[in-house]
Amino acid sequence: MACLAARLAAVALIVGLAAGSGDHTVSTSSPCFEDPTVDACSDGSSFFPDSTILSKMESLCDRMPYVSGCSIRAKCAADQLAEKYCTPWSLAASICAGDETSSHEAECIDFNALCSPETGTTKV
Repeated sequence: MACLAARLAAVALIVGLAAGSGDHTVSTSSPCFEDPTVDACSDGSSFFPDSTILSKMESLCDRMPYVSGCSIRAKCAADQLAEKYCTPWSLAASICAGDETSSHEAECIDFNALCSPETGTTKV
């Protein structure tokens, strides 16, 4: 559910604000990234905590500040957007799923393993 809500918020925000290459393997050791449909993986915070998401998004935005989701992240840091757009999962959706430029970057591998843009599947 976190994926779906985050993706919907990201799409809505990117559309409103707008009116790479990389390794494609999963980078985290949790088996939930290989099969997030397992019952034990239903709570993403148990294996992909907010602090990890925020750290990855900070790293990507430091390297690629021009990514549209990074503009959203900057507005969140300046308290210029509603909280629903600034949650870690929403920021990851904005940065990793909302912009083709960043979607294949290493920092997005785990998010994309859980929230597949190719299939539209929301697994967490």
